[in-house]
Amino acid sequence: FSSGRRGQLLRKTMVLIPFIITVVLLIGLYAIYLQLRLLKNKDLGFSPANLLVIQNTDLYDSTRARRINTFKSELGKIAGVERVTYTSFIPGQFIIPYANSVQRIGAAKEDVNQYRYFEIDEHFVETLGLTLLAGNSFGPAAVPDKEVLINETACKLLGFSLAEEAVNQKAFFRDDTVMIRGVIRDYHHESPKSQIQPVFYIYNPNRGNYYTAKLEATSQQIKQQIDQLFTTIFPGQTARSYALTDKFNSQYASDERLYKIITIFTGVLLVITCTGLFSLASFTAKFRMKEIGIRKVLGATSGDAALLLVKEYVLIVLIALAVGIPIA
Repeated sequence: FSSGRRGQLLRKTMVLIPFIITVVLLIGLYAIYLQLRLLKNKDLGFSPANLLVIQNTDLYDSTRARRINTFKSELGKIAGVERVTYTSFIPGQFIIPYANSVQRIGAAKEDVNQYRYFEIDEHFVETLGLTLLAGNSFGPAAVPDKEVLINETACKLLGFSLAEEAVNQKAFFRDDTVMIRGVIRDYHHESPKSQIQPVFYIYNPNRGNYYTAKLEATSQQIKQQIDQLFTTIFPGQTARSYALTDKFNSQYASDERLYKIITIFTGVLLVITCTGLFSLASFTAKFRMKEIGIRKVLGATSGDAALLLVKEYVLIVLIALAVGIPIA
């Protein structure tokens, strides 16, 4: 059986199958690498670089509102801090609130849809580096919960063909009427894997969960100053600050974990497969020693003998590629 055709076929098949699996895994691994690179290098529609997020205090008492305003004001005075915004959600977070039965004033009764929303202040657009397609951000006389910005997707869903048409128009939202002050160019609030949702950005500078500071440059010293300011204004509270880039990239943790698992699995399989190929070559060479000796006597070179042994294994690899590539 060891020297017969059936034995040879079985041995080659046992090497061929792992090779096919390895080819599929290697191509899959490369595809995941390209996807991860795309996710991290894709234009998000805003720049998370040099943005530091400070989570709001857990302190709930009569001084909360005053302390929040004091912290925002003092935070903007720290050297190296360009802008500060106060919002209920930050990029990289799933926007939880939904508003149903939203429609523009004057639209047909059946023309209603569902929208996400969260609260922002007047510095949101500038701090995150977003682009306003039409209109303006909130002015000094803006009325909380009565004025909103919307994104491009929400603008289209409301039935406006151009962003300019939506400016200063009213919409029925959360059992009330709100004024649309501007339209923000769509940006990836969540991972680029997620579809961009229609969003209402409600003006309310006193309702939020996060402060986002735009820094001139990433600096551990500035971060320490901000953390110290937080603990001074909110005694007994622990400062929780982190780079927005880290928060946003944490959405890719499962993809990176999958990439590592497949990398390890592919590496192990590749070692096993190559060991099998080497073993098969050694086993075959042992049974062909006499044939090689005769060929040498008849004038064959060492290169000819090596080629004789190698070509059938090269064929196995080529077959593995031919089968594995279409599968991948």
